[in-house]
Amino acid sequence: MRQAQIELLNLKTTLRSQVLTQQGVVATTRTQNVSAAQEAMAADSLAKRNLLSVFEVRTRKALAEEFTTRLRVEQERLTLLEQAIDSQIATQASQVVQLRAIEPGYPFYGDIETEPRGVWPKLQSGGQVIVDPGLLTHLDLAVGDTLLLGDAAFVIAASLRKSPADFSFRNAIGPRVYIAARDLPKTGLLRFGSLAQYQAYLRIPQEKAAQTFIDRRHDFFRRNLIGFTTAREQSDMLAKALGNMSRFLGLV
Repeated sequence: MRQAQIELLNLKTTLRSQVLTQQGVVATTRTQNVSAAQEAMAADSLAKRNLLSVFEVRTRKALAEEFTTRLRVEQERLTLLEQAIDSQIATQASQVVQLRAIEPGYPFYGDIETEPRGVWPKLQSGGQVIVDPGLLTHLDLAVGDTLLLGDAAFVIAASLRKSPADFSFRNAIGPRVYIAARDLPKTGLLRFGSLAQYQAYLRIPQEKAAQTFIDRRHDFFRRNLIGFTTAREQSDMLAKALGNMSRFLGLV
């Protein structure tokens, strides 16, 4: 994923640079076109007073027409570049996914529903993936097709219909792809330069006990740069998000 993100960033930079360069060419050509048109008009005026030869007038008019044609061509080239940006970025962005390697037992809270139904418990058998439906649409794939992740090929077993709320920056990276944790090594994606995040989920039945667990280990978490959140905090964030959406819709 790290390499795909770098390539996507490089592509965006390259395309933006190309557009800016072409915009400069259009601006320069437009200035030359205006100047040539003014010179042609001046030449025509001088010719009417016999102050300029017919040959010179024709030369300047031909030059003005040449710059008019050149301006049209450069503007069309700029339009094509701008139109191609979205499709090229979308193609590269399709290679950036949010791969989640899951161990048995997840999720402790909430349910994961798939289409077809009942596939989630079978994920741990290995060799298969469950993906966001948007990925299927974008790559024109379907359940039963093969998806290549790094060095390994996986069968698409199902798409996600419902999953526990997750409010984090990771959801902005790309569509989610779930595999069994034991399948991760064969992908070859965990290597030098890779971007990975490890999460451990603990189920503590009593909310007060969960808070005590966190309080006792707060300094340890801070020293080791370990972030944490509780099911209660996830619930509060969901309620806040729904409240914000409700207020927004009330303004529309």
